[in-house]
Amino acid sequence: MALEEALRVQANTDSLTGLANRGAFLERGTIDFGRAKRFGGKLSVIMVDADHFKRVNDVHGHGVGDAVLVTLARTVSEAMRNDLDLVGRMGGEEFAIILAHAELQEAAACAKKIRTMVAAHDFEGAGGTFRISVSFGVADIRPADDAFAVVLNRADQALYSAKDNGRNRVVLA
Repeated sequence: MALEEALRVQANTDSLTGLANRGAFLERGTIDFGRAKRFGGKLSVIMVDADHFKRVNDVHGHGVGDAVLVTLARTVSEAMRNDLDLVGRMGGEEFAIILAHAELQEAAACAKKIRTMVAAHDFEGAGGTFRISVSFGVADIRPADDAFAVVLNRADQALYSAKDNGRNRVVLA
């Protein structure tokens, strides 16, 4: 049983950050979406992306880049409201958050809080201390949505809008 549990955790966890991996995040999102649709509940999704992250790796090295991702994961996790929320690493420097029972404005407030926390954090690299910024796309469930992927895609499109319009901002879908 202990081996089975260890394998389950390994299969669902991002090895660098300790967050849910993409597969586990999407599975949980589908479950939470179904529950929200069935019971008329609220559900929001936040997409998070570190701005100009390639520059961090290029200037400071991949080891520092990994440390930045771990710190970003921890910072995002600390901003969560409760055990109902889930943070996942979608790949590279992109993360996503499921906020169960949260309306769009609540999710936007959470994203703004995370943005402020990240902006205030000093990182150490080869060239000394540096800071990063993050961009956010926020979406909530709508009556016409028929799958979690629809909400996630809307949040992702809002994230692209944040990136296209100067980065370091929160954009609502």
